[in-house]
Amino acid sequence: MTSVDDLLLLPADEIRYADLDEATLLALALQHDEPFIATSALGELSRRNVPAAGAAALALLNGDWADRHLRAFAITTLHDADPDRAVEVMASMVDDTDDPKLLGAMVECVLADLERFAADDRKAFTRRLAERVAAVPPDDFTDLDERASFLERFGTPQEP
Repeated sequence: MTSVDDLLLLPADEIRYADLDEATLLALALQHDEPFIATSALGELSRRNVPAAGAAALALLNGDWADRHLRAFAITTLHDADPDRAVEVMASMVDDTDDPKLLGAMVECVLADLERFAADDRKAFTRRLAERVAAVPPDDFTDLDERASFLERFGTPQEP
């Protein structure tokens, strides 16, 4: 068995994530030194649809070491693993970010799960998210069509 430290010495594309056990993947997902390896390990946990995927995503979002790309992936992974918990976490994050990568991940979750986010108890979150998304220049977003679709559905009408 190869240790996590040994794996971290390899280039990320040389690690055979599919061959690793869940505990090793979890350790790789939560290590602080190699964000690309962490992202790949989290992706494998998510692909396997195991509870560790949601746990890793939550730990990444609660920590302060992950880069914006890994945090955005953690948002969508948590939503896939535990949608209700993801809504809580996103609601707690939305007022503290103007990062288009994180906002884009939240938008992706909302658009993928419209029924959940149309509920009355979620409207404050979607309204606040729409305000945050509208405040960021459109060209800062990776997916302009997704942004436009979200704002069309959840954005507040602008005063003339």
